[in-house]
Amino acid sequence: MKYLMILLLTSVLSFQGHSTDYKKEFNKALREIKNENYQSALQLLKSADSLKQHSKIVFWMSYVYAQLDQKELSLAYARLSLEYEPELNEEYEFKANQLINWGNSSRDSRVSGRFPASDDPPYFEVTNEDKL
Repeated sequence: MKYLMILLLTSVLSFQGHSTDYKKEFNKALREIKNENYQSALQLLKSADSLKQHSKIVFWMSYVYAQLDQKELSLAYARLSLEYEPELNEEYEFKANQLINWGNSSRDSRVSGRFPASDDPPYFEVTNEDKL
C-alpha cells in the first residue's frame, strides 16, 4: 500500500512538472519570436507542443513558419490552431485567418487585388497577454 501511494504521488508530481514545462517552453519561444530568432522559437514551440497540445502553441508555430517563409506549413498549422482546444479568442482567430489568407495567396490572386500585393507574411507583436 505504501508503494502504491509513493507511485501515485510521483506520477502526480511528474504531471505537474510537465504542465509547468510546456508553459516555460512556450513563454521562452515567445521571447525568441520577439527577438526574431525564429529557428530557436520553432524548436521551443515543438518542445512545448510535445508536452501539451494547445491552440496558442499551434498558432505561434504557424506564425513562425510564416516568418520562415514556409507557406504550406504555416497554412496547415493556422488551420489546426482553429480546431485545437482551448478555442482561440476572437483576436487570435482573426490573426489565424490572416495567416490562412497569406498561405492561400498565389501570385495571380495578389496581382488581381484579392489579397495584399505583398509576399511578406503578416507581422504580429508579441505581448504579455500572449503568455500561457
